Amino acid sequence: MHRLVSGRSLAVLIAPILLSVLVFYRLKKKKGKSAEKESTEGPSSAPSLISPIPTATGGGNDQYDVFLNFRGSDTRHPFVDHLYHSLINAGISAFMESITAGEELGPQILDVITRSKISIVIFSENYASSERCLRELIHIIKHKKSMSGIVFPIFYRVKPSDVRNLRGNFGQAFNSRKHRLHDELIQEGEQALRDVTDLNGWEARADGYFFST
Repeated sequence: MHRLVSGRSLAVLIAPILLSVLVFYRLKKKKGKSAEKESTEGPSSAPSLISPIPTATGGGNDQYDVFLNFRGSDTRHPFVDHLYHSLINAGISAFMESITAGEELGPQILDVITRSKISIVIFSENYASSERCLRELIHIIKHKKSMSGIVFPIFYRVKPSDVRNLRGNFGQAFNSRKHRLHDELIQEGEQALRDVTDLNGWEARADGYFFST
């Protein structure tokens, strides 16, 4: 059974869900560190279970709770902006990059992805026409597989099946860019798209409603 929510309230719905995930993540991490410490130093007093949430500003050493991966021209205004501010208002540090068209993907962004606990991938019709989005997605999936990163997809006015099988407008956007991509990037990108559609997330309907996938 799919649960419907209005598009305007999706960001408000996501924030507490992610907050719960982060609490579980920190509980698990604290318990792991506590068990490791006890095995080497013996029993000690129990640490605080919830660590302070870092802010979303600062230098290169910041660790973010959430990394937002999206095609800016499709979704930034107002959807991604609303999602970003809903996360910040809930006390969740989120990274939303601001780039110039054509700007290359630098190592700093890949490092931010690696140090983020959760990645939210927002698919839209023209998402796959962006080489930068695809490279970020590939790194997100690699991070998930190697370091147990958490990934939630949002299908913004595109069907998960179209993303997985590269059909419809989403597939056309990918094919329009394909001739400019290296074969390795094409293969890794296609596999990353298949992998992410297997994950639980949210899908936007044509009538403006969202439901869980």
